[in-house]
Amino acid sequence: MKNILVPTDFSAIAHNAFLYALEVAQQQGAQITLVHVFHYPILSPIPHQQQVAIAMLEHKMLRKLEGFANDTWQKFSASKKRANTKSGGTSASVKPVTITPVCRFGLTVPEILQVIQEYKTDFVVMGMRGTGLLEQAFLGSTTLQLIQQSHLPVMAIPADQVFSGLKSIVFAVDLARFPTKQMLRPLQHLLAAFKCQLHVLHVYRSHIQKEEREKAFAALNNVERYFHNLPYKLFFKEKEDVAEGILQYVATEQADLLVLSPSQHSFLDRLLNKSVTGKVAAQASVPLLALPGKAAPAFDSTKTTKVLQEVA
Repeated sequence: MKNILVPTDFSAIAHNAFLYALEVAQQQGAQITLVHVFHYPILSPIPHQQQVAIAMLEHKMLRKLEGFANDTWQKFSASKKRANTKSGGTSASVKPVTITPVCRFGLTVPEILQVIQEYKTDFVVMGMRGTGLLEQAFLGSTTLQLIQQSHLPVMAIPADQVFSGLKSIVFAVDLARFPTKQMLRPLQHLLAAFKCQLHVLHVYRSHIQKEEREKAFAALNNVERYFHNLPYKLFFKEKEDVAEGILQYVATEQADLLVLSPSQHSFLDRLLNKSVTGKVAAQASVPLLALPGKAAPAFDSTKTTKVLQEVA
């Protein structure tokens, strides 16, 4: 984890995710690429005038983004100094974090994906809406689209979540569709960096087919192969509603992070099902990390131009 991308729309939810990312970056010695994407109608029929107008808007919004980044860092740094003083440390011992503001005009998700490639970011941290995992506004459309389209791990932070370290991680995985080693690499790096306890959780229905059951047991060797040098525990849980089973386990273990494998991304849709109790939802309001299900695409510098032409 060297370069964390943090999208922002200047909302309170995005600001909280930025603070969370600052904590992670400071602890891991990473830098942050802070990106804001915007789009206003450009009515001029002359392409040159459109490009000039876009450049002026980007410059104006970049100044706003720089001010936002600087103000947030100053408050974050002051808060850390006060905390250090209270704990008996020196008030000056605040490790700096390099923040690179990037402002783009265009469609949000395509532009963020372009910035990911251009700035070689390796991790995404962004906010998710709602106070519980089951609210209709649980994930904004931007967050959900990035999870589905990005080749990077995407960490979604609840509105009021404050970083207090990562001590316990629940990895919800369908063993019958166990991820490849490449897909698991971000999780392995996270475990090594924070030295936390991993719970590998397989929730299954009572009437699964024999073939699926055999695949799940065959994958146990992969679990040991990929995590043998890391502290982990393996758990099986029978539950007809897989989503509810995962949430119950997260709540019981008081996990700091819920990780979803690519095969469990459909779980996001199930989390919006109101049949799961509000009590479970409230207890399971933890950050969510979606592992990528595909490799990084080849860099295409023409995409930005195409997008600007489409939205202009």
